[in-house]
Amino acid sequence: MSRKLIVALAAAGLLLAPAAHAADGPDAFQVRSNAGAELRSDKRIAAPVLRTLAKGDGKLKNLGCAGEGDDRWCRIDADGVIGWVAARQLVDYAAPAAPSFSCAATRSAAETLVCKDPDLMSLDTWLASVLGEVQRTAPANAAAARLAAEQADWAKERDACGTAAGEARACIADAYRHRIAELRTRWQLAAPEQTVRFTCDDNSEAVATFYNADPLPSARIEIGDATEVFVGTRGTGETRYDGSFGRMLRIAGKSAQLIWDPAKPALACIARKAP
Repeated sequence: MSRKLIVALAAAGLLLAPAAHAADGPDAFQVRSNAGAELRSDKRIAAPVLRTLAKGDGKLKNLGCAGEGDDRWCRIDADGVIGWVAARQLVDYAAPAAPSFSCAATRSAAETLVCKDPDLMSLDTWLASVLGEVQRTAPANAAAARLAAEQADWAKERDACGTAAGEARACIADAYRHRIAELRTRWQLAAPEQTVRFTCDDNSEAVATFYNADPLPSARIEIGDATEVFVGTRGTGETRYDGSFGRMLRIAGKSAQLIWDPAKPALACIARKAP
């Protein structure tokens, strides 16, 4: 290809970088190793570990592989954290064949719809995987009992999504995404993006740790000894995170509006570090 043609194509936006993964494996992987897998900064065993992945972790975007045999490594995107994993620890990602419950004995219209929809089924198995990770992290006492009670309450909310196919599907998907994001943030299973300290007009200080991970952005906010998880939305045109019982955080530049106590007016806060 001539230099003039290359320049012309680049100027027109038609010269594309080669898609290494297009002919180099699946679009996504999941972890096959019982011991999990380590996401490293480079394709070397001695490279720093960016994140530890558990067996079954899936939807790891394939960005291309290099090498052969035991020296083969794949570059992946794991919820926004990009690094290298030894190929022998990975297997092609496949949509689940069954959800976490029995489709022969569904208990609600929502569960019946999940059984008929591969995408909802995938969200269900993702939530089950996250719950399993939380259960391995949580103490086997009151925390485990509280988690079970929360999950039962969440299932009731999911089942209240209605029966109109299109609306119910969107509602159920949102319920799963919100619950996954909430659990991953509360139990700090996702990598934090940044921490911002807000000083509010009642002289309180709110420390917010933000996570920009799949399936939804989220924030873990601490005021004094109290901690609340807020979950955001994508594509709404504003930076807003919603917590439980009417709590809310809305950010505009360095300013923020925080509803921490729903019985009181919203707090006006200023960030010490812009989000």
